[in-house]
Amino acid sequence: AKYCNDKLLSEACELTLPYYRQEYVPADIAEQWRLQNPKAFVAVLNSKDVMCSCFGILSLTDAFWDSFIRGRLTDTQLRAHDILPFTSCRTAERLYLSGVVVRDPRTIYSAKRLRVMIWVMLIYLKQIYGLRKTRTLYALAVNEDSRRLLNGLGFSILSDSRHRADKCDLFIYTLTKENWRN
Repeated sequence: AKYCNDKLLSEACELTLPYYRQEYVPADIAEQWRLQNPKAFVAVLNSKDVMCSCFGILSLTDAFWDSFIRGRLTDTQLRAHDILPFTSCRTAERLYLSGVVVRDPRTIYSAKRLRVMIWVMLIYLKQIYGLRKTRTLYALAVNEDSRRLLNGLGFSILSDSRHRADKCDLFIYTLTKENWRN
């Protein structure tokens, strides 16, 4: 696993295109997010340096959070100035899981790639944010596969797609030191 550079992030954006539909974020916008926090996006590579999966964990400004949680703003409206820089994000209590993608999700390899990505995500959360403070994780279910994954990981629906501008269910999970180990 390694922090994304512009090329890896662009590749990850292209991988999301068939699955994210109206919530697709173009690489040039995601790159602005990455420049605001260069440690926000992580790619998981195989032994041949091919990206197997990627994820982003963003800390957002309170102004964006409030409208996003209420369903008034969408992920596609997120801009760099709405993202906290790395130096400020470590104290954030709310984190947004964005751009989560697994290469070839409907193949025999996808389950292993998914498990590795979740393990990397957990290690990332522990190393970057620590476990002393309770954090609230938010994620959008952009399709049925992501909805099943979030349910399987213990997330619950905070707001229904019918009440959101992005037409996606917003999920929430409270991460503590105790449940991190589970």
